[in-house]
Amino acid sequence: MKWQLTASAVLLSAMILVYAFWSADPRAEYFGGAVQMLMLGYSAISLTRTSVANPSASRKPWTRLAIGAWIWVLAQIMEVCEIALGQPAYGTLADGFWIFGYFPLLGGLHEFTRNFQTIQLPKSTAVVSGSACAALFCCLFYFLILPQLLDIERNIFSKLLDLAYPVFDFLLLAAAIVMLLKSKVSNAPLLRSFRFMSVGFLLLLIADIGLSLTSTEDSLLYLILDVPYFGSYCMLALAAKTIPSGGWASLPAN
Repeated sequence: MKWQLTASAVLLSAMILVYAFWSADPRAEYFGGAVQMLMLGYSAISLTRTSVANPSASRKPWTRLAIGAWIWVLAQIMEVCEIALGQPAYGTLADGFWIFGYFPLLGGLHEFTRNFQTIQLPKSTAVVSGSACAALFCCLFYFLILPQLLDIERNIFSKLLDLAYPVFDFLLLAAAIVMLLKSKVSNAPLLRSFRFMSVGFLLLLIADIGLSLTSTEDSLLYLILDVPYFGSYCMLALAAKTIPSGGWASLPAN
């Protein structure tokens, strides 16, 4: 896995350098989109290989995660094409594919929770984590999402995206955290995978909220958002690559 980490670090460093010194160059946005496409494609390949390598009937969660990642690859390709055509990167056909990709991803995490349904969290852990997640979502909605929804200058489609992206991101993050806690309680070999997933979905939530708050597409902030997006896709790839030998034993077949 060392070469994957090295390649990811090189791509991330190159993207940061390009944005730091050539942010005014229109080609910088193309470069960022291409780098994200490479990392997202690698994540989809990693999830697919993990699904195929699973020798048990518990392949379903990884298969659904892989399907969601491949749909996002298509969305990213469309987004790069839209950039080349000079179209806005928010409120376009690509967003339909981004939103559609959430459903198999959520389905995959749901399958994980079904496989771990016999594992109960300690009551204190469940209450604290549930309260923290609820408080976080309330803060996000009141301070960041609601002002966008009340903005009379934004069209209805943009408002739907302003709501849909963070809600779906938060659902992914909450499900990944539940699986992380259950894996920790049961000492499951998939613990590291769910750690990476949780970090990845958190980065995705940050990036999507930042995107909805960005007013101009040629601003440096808009370009910088490519960094958490890249990090999110990298975490998904690591989640699929860090399953230890015998890790499948933690996923009983349904």
